[in-house]
Amino acid sequence: MIDIYNKVSKKIELIDFDELWKGFEKTDFALYDDKIVVMKDKEIPVDDRFIGNTAIEYEEELLAIWKIHDKEEVDIDRMASLIVHEMFHAFQYSSKLKITVNDFDKLKYPLNKDNYRLLYEERRYLVNAFKTDNIEEKRHYLKKYIDIRNSRKKIIKGIFNYEIQMETLEGQATAVELKTLKLLSRQKYEKEVSYICELLSCINEKLFDIRRASYLTGALLILIAEELGIKIEQDLSKSVYLYNDISKFDYNIEKGIKLDTGFDEAEFKKEYDNYVNEIKNKIDSILNQDNAKTITGKFKIVLYDPMNMARYNKYIYHSLVAVKEGKEVTTIKKPCVTIISDKDDYRNCENIIMGE
Repeated sequence: MIDIYNKVSKKIELIDFDELWKGFEKTDFALYDDKIVVMKDKEIPVDDRFIGNTAIEYEEELLAIWKIHDKEEVDIDRMASLIVHEMFHAFQYSSKLKITVNDFDKLKYPLNKDNYRLLYEERRYLVNAFKTDNIEEKRHYLKKYIDIRNSRKKIIKGIFNYEIQMETLEGQATAVELKTLKLLSRQKYEKEVSYICELLSCINEKLFDIRRASYLTGALLILIAEELGIKIEQDLSKSVYLYNDISKFDYNIEKGIKLDTGFDEAEFKKEYDNYVNEIKNKIDSILNQDNAKTITGKFKIVLYDPMNMARYNKYIYHSLVAVKEGKEVTTIKKPCVTIISDKDDYRNCENIIMGE
């Protein structure tokens, strides 16, 4: 682990952070596994402060952290770019960015088929805007992307704000991650953006998982904007949504180029059903266990894995969760289900069901 840390650190030293984003500065980082945490000048046993890949406050300083699952599989260039992603979240926090995301709003996202059909088309235009070298085509594709997105906004209404909030916060961080990778290895960068474009062009689980996809769409928007000369606000304290910068640009065209997006209704229906059934199955796999254990009380969810939670009706599946009742905090580090007790705030629950 120390060897990986040192190699990643040397890669990060090669990066001009201000070139990635105006005013962006490096922070300290840590790598950890199930047993130890490695930092710049020390090792400590892992504890509950180190959960997920993020930026945390550690000894009154911001610290980017990443969990290593398999030391043999670590690509140093890729790991350096991922650490820079988390460093950017620390930069967002220290810059007093006022855009916040309530991760539980994701669970209120409507399972509306018309919205998802338009979302598929929208992303195809975004990918084409990114891939083409023709600036005129790039402008036309991006204009069409905006037109479709505005149509979707009418369907999903207020929850649209969740999308543009997530796209701003995670899109910024993913853009600097990709720029870092490009500086360290052009070949690995090309492979990564090709993979991103493929994911966003298919009818698959990424179509329905708004949170995960927002990392990618936000990053592509920033990279496209730079090519088109669209000014993206670099002063994070102004808290400008990325989409506002993109949509207010004068494209000087009435309609974009029409694409044959190759939408397959049968494939869409199959993937939509698979997505919904997968959520149901995760929940049922816990609720239907003969030896499932139920904890009852008046709880507030205070810690969770936003990448691995999903809702169906009143049930929320979690890969892990911590809840607070009074002054007592209980951490459950295994899959469980919470039952919503407050339709306005899904963090409130009265029952938690755990499997083995």
